[in-house]
Amino acid sequence: MVNDFWLKGLNYALHIDETVTVKNVDRTQVLGYIKIPSKIQYQEREYVVTTIAADAFADYQGVSVIEVPHTVAQIGKRAFQNSSLKAFIRQFGVCPYEVSICEYAFANCKNLEEVKLSGETMLLGKGVFEGCHKLHQLDSRNLFGKLPMYSFLDCENLEEISLDSVDVEADAFMGTNLQRVHFYRCIDGFANDFLARIKNAEIHLHGDFEEFADLAYDGFAVIYE
Repeated sequence: MVNDFWLKGLNYALHIDETVTVKNVDRTQVLGYIKIPSKIQYQEREYVVTTIAADAFADYQGVSVIEVPHTVAQIGKRAFQNSSLKAFIRQFGVCPYEVSICEYAFANCKNLEEVKLSGETMLLGKGVFEGCHKLHQLDSRNLFGKLPMYSFLDCENLEEISLDSVDVEADAFMGTNLQRVHFYRCIDGFANDFLARIKNAEIHLHGDFEEFADLAYDGFAVIYE
């Protein structure tokens, strides 16, 4: 790291490869809606914002909405854990780096209702949305290659999710109450508990999937779109 500096309530760490990390937030301020820029000017040089550091906003109760640029390639472990965040928005665009959301990044954000993600496939860590009780819908098409264990643990109000080519690990949806599940492409694989957890949900098939051919005979409510 070359320098740290503060700008509009956020602490940035500059790196020698001309990228920048959002490292911390001024916890004495209530910033509300925070829009992180894609580039930062510092000492007459331009730096690209690529990372939200681990614990950067953890436990911070002064934020309601975070909007991050498409240049952000990594959201660190516990980045927003236990914060007052209500909505998270990732701007549309292609990131030149592999994108990842690390373990427990949004865990226990009890006010989180809206997550808007866009861009390329992202790598998810364990328990990313664990305990987000108010999260009720998520369109994850073309976004996640794998849903690790505890991805949505105890998201009790999560009623609707859209999936495509994704590997669903055991207990990814433990403690949820899914009412509608949309499949847009074949599923690479899913743990045995996944079908048990969506037994009472409407299964919307947006295509012809051999792997789900027998669902209607097994008592599932299958709707062909």
